[in-house]
Amino acid sequence: MKFIKLANYLFHPMWIPTFGTFYFFLQSPSYNEPQIIGAKLLAVSVLTFFLPVVILFVLRYFRQIETYELKEVKERKLPLLLFTIIAGFIIRYVFSYYSFPAMNQFFMGIFITGVIMTLAAIAGFKISLHTAGVSGLLVFVYLLTYYYSFPGLTGLSFLFFALGWTFSARLASNAHSVTELLLGILAGSIPQLLIFL
Repeated sequence: MKFIKLANYLFHPMWIPTFGTFYFFLQSPSYNEPQIIGAKLLAVSVLTFFLPVVILFVLRYFRQIETYELKEVKERKLPLLLFTIIAGFIIRYVFSYYSFPAMNQFFMGIFITGVIMTLAAIAGFKISLHTAGVSGLLVFVYLLTYYYSFPGLTGLSFLFFALGWTFSARLASNAHSVTELLLGILAGSIPQLLIFL
């Protein structure tokens, strides 16, 4: 049981943007300047992991959220809105479409997923952020393989496993219903797919 629940932490949605960025630069033959790669990875990790951690800490300090897991739908509204704004900032200032089209589209997909999640929370619906994150990354890796001929078989196989593992972990943790997990998969994957088409 502990092994199953480990996926809750390994595939936390705040890790997904950094995973996607790292995978892109690892596989792309077009970007091989260590300084640029390091700067982009640092920017993404700070903006999508460390800054959200600080935001969650501040929100909990001011009693806007009760737990860092955001178990209640009402707790999700403000954090999701702020995280979506961060994704928009990355689209505008970190990965421009002209310099990094694939990464710009990846974060555009994340931005749209964030909008969907925020609107769902406002409407009182809870959707799994974990399955949204992993499924979005899965589709992104697939599209990189399809459009840019990246070697993606190993990555895709691992992400299919990760999605199933995360799905099971969220159920085992009683964090979501099956419907909420499936909606997360749709909310994470469809925006990535539509952006690239």
